[in-house]
Amino acid sequence: MLVWNRGQGNWSRYDVGMVEFLRRHLAGAFPACPLGDTYLFGRGAAMYLNRTEHTRRVRSGVDPWTGEPDPYAGMYNYG
Repeated sequence: MLVWNRGQGNWSRYDVGMVEFLRRHLAGAFPACPLGDTYLFGRGAAMYLNRTEHTRRVRSGVDPWTGEPDPYAGMYNYG
């Protein structure tokens, strides 16, 4: 699998499939973040949020991923 690292501006090859790559990325199992964006690197787990649930959480004033109060609440425009 080839991955573009936006932070470094280069391609890297990983001899794993997409699911294994994502598992390792979430586990922080690479020596450095392979994507250049560390938001999910080493997070440990992920979940799927559909658009409706994501919007509901944002509108309720919490971070959709952590459930913690969102300091940017009210700044989003969801119509």
